[in-house]
Amino acid sequence: MISRPDARGGYITKSWVDWLIEDYGLKELDPDSKALFASEMVKAEIELLKIRLEKLKGNYDTRHLNEAMEALGVQAQASVQQGASQEALFSITLQQLADEYWGEKEATWKPRSVTEYQRIRDHFIEHLGADALAAGLKYDDLKAYRQTMIDDGKSVSTINKALNHV
Repeated sequence: MISRPDARGGYITKSWVDWLIEDYGLKELDPDSKALFASEMVKAEIELLKIRLEKLKGNYDTRHLNEAMEALGVQAQASVQQGASQEALFSITLQQLADEYWGEKEATWKPRSVTEYQRIRDHFIEHLGADALAAGLKYDDLKAYRQTMIDDGKSVSTINKALNHV
């Protein structure tokens, strides 16, 4: 059950399914459709919890999300918006991703930060390879990168700053 504030300063308590039905204007669902909707929402929540667990383990591979969406019969939003194939979403290289991010953020950084971030970016890409697929990046890759910086004698502060930027 979820409570939300009402217009009079009190709270209204309903099941999360009832809130979703109301929020999305599905009030005219018959009982069987409501039960099916609730069942599909539970399936979706279970799949999202599995994805969250994977992320806690360090696996940030977005294919899990798309697989969960497909299991529920929903096309991934990024694919719909961009008209991109599933393959294209996962074929961007680390260099392409870094360049895209850089293009969006560089104007907001101070000149000193640009120099520092460029050094971090170049070192990270050199470590993993410019042609490495961004979707294939794993927690173990970051651990290995951190170990490389430790082995190079970098300070804890420098390592933390680099990992935060990456």
